[in-house]
Amino acid sequence: RWYQNRKRRRYLELRNVFLDIPDDGKPLVSLAMLLDDKGIKKISWTDLEFTHDKALGRGASGKVLAARWSGLDVAIKQLHLADNEVDMAEFLREIKLLSSLDHPNVLSFFVVAVHLDTQALEVGLVTELMARGGLDRVIRKLGPGMSLSMKLRILLDTALGMGYLHSCQPAIINR
Repeated sequence: RWYQNRKRRRYLELRNVFLDIPDDGKPLVSLAMLLDDKGIKKISWTDLEFTHDKALGRGASGKVLAARWSGLDVAIKQLHLADNEVDMAEFLREIKLLSSLDHPNVLSFFVVAVHLDTQALEVGLVTELMARGGLDRVIRKLGPGMSLSMKLRILLDTALGMGYLHSCQPAIINR
């Protein structure tokens, strides 16, 4: 009973922070809200210069592409918009969340790339490109020969990034 009351109070606190939270407890974000948000910079899809013929990665709901934008190497997470509305809502929440973060040990969000025409709608989350791939790939590549100082540096940087995410209001928990 105590836990349920605590959980309900936390839900009410979060609802006041985000407003318009539906029953699933997640903030309501629409494409129109995102495009109207002055705090999120938008660019045209044509402003991106794609640098690879194939995707850097693929997931159940999208793919990650490499490109250049304003002289920077960037990664574009592109959602398969033909999929369901749940994926779209999650993607829009991810854009809203990442646009609010600013820490040297957390992936940097730059802009949202949008292409709207009568044939298709494309939305891409543009972030810094991790040239060496994810941390797991870097650690596997360095292998057992990694120095203690490198291990400690990775540990400290990861802890600083996670500490920042956990200090946000409400706290962000990385799965």
